[in-house]
Amino acid sequence: MESLIELVGVASRNKVRHIEIIGEEKPGKKETKINLLYDAIREERVKSDEEAAEFLGLDVHTTAYRNVKNSLKKRLLNTIFFIDVKRAIYNEQQSAYFNCWREWAAVKILVGKGAHRSSLELCQKILQVAKEFEFVDLILDVSRQLRLYYGTIEGDKKKFEEYSQIYRCYEEALTVENRLEEYYCDLTIDSIRSKSASDETYGKAMSLLPTIDCYLARFNYFRIQFLGRMIKIAARMMKNDYRSTLETCEEGLAFFETKKFEVKIPVSAFLHQKLVCHLQLGQFEEGMDAAEKSLQLIQEGSYNWFKNHELRFLLSMHTRKYGEGYKTWDRAITNSGYKYLDESSKEKWAIYGFFLHYLFLLGKFTPDQDETRFNNFRLGKFLNQVPTYSQDKRGLNVPILIAQILFLIMKKDLDEVIDRMEAIEKYCSRYLRHDDLFRSNCFIKMLLQMPDAGFHRAAVTRKAQKYVDKLEEVPLEIAEQPFEVEIIPYLDLWQFAMDSLENKRFDVKRKKTAG
Repeated sequence: MESLIELVGVASRNKVRHIEIIGEEKPGKKETKINLLYDAIREERVKSDEEAAEFLGLDVHTTAYRNVKNSLKKRLLNTIFFIDVKRAIYNEQQSAYFNCWREWAAVKILVGKGAHRSSLELCQKILQVAKEFEFVDLILDVSRQLRLYYGTIEGDKKKFEEYSQIYRCYEEALTVENRLEEYYCDLTIDSIRSKSASDETYGKAMSLLPTIDCYLARFNYFRIQFLGRMIKIAARMMKNDYRSTLETCEEGLAFFETKKFEVKIPVSAFLHQKLVCHLQLGQFEEGMDAAEKSLQLIQEGSYNWFKNHELRFLLSMHTRKYGEGYKTWDRAITNSGYKYLDESSKEKWAIYGFFLHYLFLLGKFTPDQDETRFNNFRLGKFLNQVPTYSQDKRGLNVPILIAQILFLIMKKDLDEVIDRMEAIEKYCSRYLRHDDLFRSNCFIKMLLQMPDAGFHRAAVTRKAQKYVDKLEEVPLEIAEQPFEVEIIPYLDLWQFAMDSLENKRFDVKRKKTAG
C-alpha cells in the first residue's frame, strides 16, 4: 500500500485528477472500483490495505481486491508518462530530463519492435538535448544505440566513428560520476540510522578529498561537480565544521551560477546545507535568506519542501523567533502534502507541536488568530507516550523525554516528575554517554537535580551548576550531536524550567542512583 500511496501522491501533486485509461479493458465494475480507490487514497480516506478493502466492500485477502489494487498501480504508472512537464514548477533542465527519458523509453520499445528508422530520429533529438543539459548517462546510452545502428544496419563507417568518439568521450566522465556516487553513498549510508560518524568514516572521507579536487578540476559536468562537492560537505559536517562547510557551499553555488541552464537540485542541496550551518551558528537572518532561496527551487508539498520547513522551524526556535516558528509549523501541518509524509516525519512535526504548546502556555508567543488546536491538545496522551529506547538510533527520543518533564514541572505535577526520574536516569546512562549526545546528557542531568533539591529553585541552581558549566563548555557550534535533537537550545529550556520553580522546598523521597 505504501508504494501505491506514493504513486497517488505523485499524480495528485501534478494535478492529475483522472487516471489515463490505456489498454483494452472494457469499462465496468472493476474500473469503477479502480477510480474509487484512487479518489479514496488521494483524499486520505484510506491508509492501509485493510481500510481500502473495507471501503471497496472486498475481502483484503481475495484476488478481487489484489486485482483492483494492481490495476490502479498499472494505470498510475501509465499516467506518469502523460504528466505535463511544461508547468511552471519545472525549469528548462527538469522538463528536458523528463522528456528525454520518456522518449528514450519509446526508443527502446521501437527498437524491440524492429522500427529502427523511427527510433533513429528520436535518438538524434535526444542526444542533442542530453549534451546541452549534461545528462552523461543518457548520452552514453543514446550514442551507443546510434553506434550500433550505423555499424550493423546502415554500414556507415563515418557515422559509426562519430558516435563511437562521443561514447568514448563521455565514458570516462560516467565512470568518475559512478565512482563519486559510490563514495558519497558509502560515507552517508550510516547517517540514515545514526547521525554520528566514526573516526574511521571521517578518516576515509578526508582521504578522498585530494582525489575529489582532481575530479572537480578535470570535469565540468554538473553531476560530477555536485557529487564531489557534496562529499566535501559530508566530510566537514562529520566534525561539525560549519564554517568550512559554508565555504564549500558558497563555492558550489558560485560554480552553478556559471552554468547556462538552471540546475535546481544541486543549488537546493547547497542552500539546505547552508541553512543547517546557519542554524547551528545561530545566524537567523542568513539562515532565513538561504531558506527562502531554497524554497523557490522546491515543489510545494514535496519531501524537500517539508525538510526546508523543518530547518526553518528549528532556526526560529534557536533564535527565539517563536512566532515565526509557529507560522512555519502551521504552514507545514496544513499543507495538502502533509498526509503523504511517512510516520516518522509526522511524529517529528507532532513533537514540534508539543514544544510550541509549551511555549504558548508560557506566553512566549501569541498566534495571529485564535489557536483552537492547542486547546484540543492531547497532553495526557503525549505524557503517557513511552519511547522505544532500543530503537532510538538518532537520539530523537530525547526531545520527547525533555518535553514531558518540562510540561510536568510547569503543571506543578512534581510527584509525577519523581516517578519518571528512574526511567529517565536509566535511559541517560544507557544511551546518552556518547560524545554525539553530550549536551543532551548534561541537560537531562540538570533536570535530574530537581527532585534531590526538593524543587527549590535556589537549591536546584546550586546542584545543577556543574552540569550547566559542562553544557556551556560545548556550545552547539562544536557539539557532535544531530541538529534535530536540540529543538530549543537547552540553556533556554533550563531558564523556562527554573522560572516554573519557587524558592520553596517540596519534601520528596526518591531512590538515589549513581550518575
